Amino acid sequence: PEYSGGDYTYALPDYTNADADDVYWWASAAGESMFRRVFIEEGVTGIGANAFHDMEYLEYVQIPSTVTHIDANAFSGSNRAVFDDGDGNNTLDLSNVTSIGANAFQNCSAMGGTDQNSVIVQFGSQLSSIGDYAFQNANLRDITFAQDAPITGIGDYAFEGNMLTALELPNHAETIGSYAFADNLFTNYALTFPDSLKVIGDHAFYRSTPAKNSIASVVIPAGVTSIGAD
Repeated sequence: PEYSGGDYTYALPDYTNADADDVYWWASAAGESMFRRVFIEEGVTGIGANAFHDMEYLEYVQIPSTVTHIDANAFSGSNRAVFDDGDGNNTLDLSNVTSIGANAFQNCSAMGGTDQNSVIVQFGSQLSSIGDYAFQNANLRDITFAQDAPITGIGDYAFEGNMLTALELPNHAETIGSYAFADNLFTNYALTFPDSLKVIGDHAFYRSTPAKNSIASVVIPAGVTSIGAD
């Protein structure tokens, strides 16, 4: 892949160190990155742990459809970055992604776009895991799951602090983690779950203020064996 910094384009070196305390490949002497845009080319299949972590000046990231895994903290803290798949349709197509690591997009607060120009994040039929805090505070407005995806669990705090107004979980989902969808914008929403669901974690749809989640009704499947606090 290549990425642009100012008027220059650089080839991405191999980066396998997942220790967030080490100096990143993109860091200046002051420990900062001046990169504004990242274009990951078709053919790249994985984005490693901490690869673009805390790139505070990053404004745009293009992720191709060939990516199959996005590891822990891959983009966490890059709070100015807008993401898409390069098709110009305000969509981030993650349809070939099988796993999204913990904190992968945590605090990427520009990820969802704006009210006038929102970005739809699409998860495909290969998705098997979403880690804890994966999309926490990413201001996502619209996500879609493929109903036949094999994923069985949504991690703790995975989508906490977003702007979701609707939710349809895939048919194999068994566990919703603690605070997984807390502090979203479900307004007078009729919440339904797949028949596969077994566990709803503590505070899964918690709201910290009256302006947040407002659930009008909910249908609990017969197979649910545990419902957490609040």
